[in-house]
Amino acid sequence: KTESLTAVGVLCRIFADPDLVRPGNEAAVRRGVQLIAALPPAWNDDDPGRVDFYFWYYGTYALYQFDELDSRPWEAWEDALVEAVVKRQHTTGERRGSWDPQADPWGHLGGRVYSTALLTLCLEVYYRYAAVLAPKDAVFVPKDGVLVPAGR
Repeated sequence: KTESLTAVGVLCRIFADPDLVRPGNEAAVRRGVQLIAALPPAWNDDDPGRVDFYFWYYGTYALYQFDELDSRPWEAWEDALVEAVVKRQHTTGERRGSWDPQADPWGHLGGRVYSTALLTLCLEVYYRYAAVLAPKDAVFVPKDGVLVPAGR
């Protein structure tokens, strides 16, 4: 139900060819972005397999990197991610700060540490990575606690 490996592939293509100059690479990246963007994060307990933290992580990372070419997929994805993830985080008791692993297809293997690690990484992607597709001479400025290209 998800495009986990599509997201991994898009990310690999961007890192292997950050200028997207290899023949066919930009078109392949754009097709992958369309597939990823069509399945934004949605925590739906009634649709097994739709919640996939692994896909959400790589989809988040790939769309964040693609943001310099077209910000619309990233902006819609980020809104959906925050909506799906933040309200499901435990805020009290011994589970405070964590997420339940049961909804994810791999959660039974990785448990609470797996789910919490991946969802934390999703929510902090812009704090951990620079956008490789940003112009080489790009100037980054702080905006809402995040460094973004000047003029955005």
